[in-house]
Amino acid sequence: MTSSALPPISDAGTLLLEPEAILDTRWVKRGGKFSEESLVKWRMLAAEDATWENTEELLKRFPNWDLEDKSPLGGGSNDKTLDRPRRLQRAIKRNPKYHA
Repeated sequence: MTSSALPPISDAGTLLLEPEAILDTRWVKRGGKFSEESLVKWRMLAAEDATWENTEELLKRFPNWDLEDKSPLGGGSNDKTLDRPRRLQRAIKRNPKYHA
């Protein structure tokens, strides 16, 4: 961010940020529920200042901002857990002692 182009500030002294692009998306499990999060690049801020935001909350805060065409840049994910091989599924072996 350059010093000549600062984001607008509200009367309360907080930054008035507006989303510019979705850099990535991920699914996060909290409790027993999954929710989608989006990595948001904010207008007038550097990409390094992007933050993970709940996608549903983003849509509530910015109802006029269309997320449909804001697919992650490069189509990839920075979630390194996706790069790991999945654990092999084990076949269920019934205990003959209990299942005759």
